[in-house]
Order: sequence, then C-alpha cells, then structure tokens
Amino acid sequence: MLKNILYIHGIASHGNDHISTEIKKNTKYKVFSPTFSPNAKKTKKKLKKILKKDWDLIITFSFGSIVLNSILNKKYKKKILMINPIFKTTKHLKEGKKIPDFSTSSPTLYKIKKREKRMVRRSIKNGFNFKNQYMVYSQNDELTNYQKIKKTNFKKVWKIDEKHNIKDVNKILKVIKKMESL
Repeated sequence: MLKNILYIHGIASHGNDHISTEIKKNTKYKVFSPTFSPNAKKTKKKLKKILKKDWDLIITFSFGSIVLNSILNKKYKKKILMINPIFKTTKHLKEGKKIPDFSTSSPTLYKIKKREKRMVRRSIKNGFNFKNQYMVYSQNDELTNYQKIKKTNFKKVWKIDEKHNIKDVNKILKVIKKMESL
C-alpha cells in the first residue's frame, strides 16, 4: 500500500503545481512536494537529502524525471512514476528555444540553460533503467516525441490524451490508483 509520495515538479514549475495539489486533495497519501530551484546544481543537492527518506512512490513530472535520473542509483527499488519525462527532446530543447513556463497561471516562456541541456544529454545517455519505473505520457506532448521511445525500459506504460501540461489530473489519479496493486 502506498503511504508516502514524493512529487518532483518540472523545471518551470513549483511544488504546489496543479498536479501535486490534486494528488494531495484527492488521495489519502502523504504527499511531499517541495519547490526546487531552477538551478540544477542546487536542486540535485536538495533532492539527494530528500531521497534519504523512505518513499513508497516517487512521482516526477517533465524535467523532474531528468533530475531524478541524474542522481539515483540504478539499483533503487522503490516505485517511480514518470509523467511526461523529457528524454527524447524536440527542437524546442535541442535548439535552446523557450518552452512554456507552467508555474504561473498565465504561462510565460522559460529558456533552457546550457547546464540543463547537459543534464538532459547525460540522462539520455545513462538511460532510464530503474527496476520499478513506470511511465505516463501524453500522446499530444509538444516538448517530447514519445513515438520512438523504447518502452521496454518501463514495467508499465500508460498513454493519455493530453498535451505536456496535463489539464485533466484525474487521468493521473487513475494511474496512481492502479499502481497500488502493482
């Protein structure tokens, strides 16, 4: 049974984004969703301390998957649910173009920095091969193309009809409910 969930938001967001808020409101789990700095180095340092706690499930969104993948040991045994992980970059990330900043109610644009691009390349090179990782991806994602992703690296993959910034969080809540029995 899931009790403690760690939620890691995307790069242009915050710990109380709409996904973590809905998970807290609509489940019985204790959800810890800290806000991380856009500075990748500071975020990794803070996350290493947080990961020392015993989490039943770690949920990552977007760039949060990259950050987690860059510091976790491949032997990590707890469940990880990656929502729209950035690991097959589109032209927005490759060319360093600005991406939507979903941390505000009126999205602005956020420019990916060189350090963050390196972290993406390193995570792609390392691969996403945790023993208990699951993925939810949006088939209409504007930032990542999931059509060519090797889905065999995941224990289970769910596809939802959404864009990158998921509007209907109930689709994620259903997946979390399914994960209780996995």
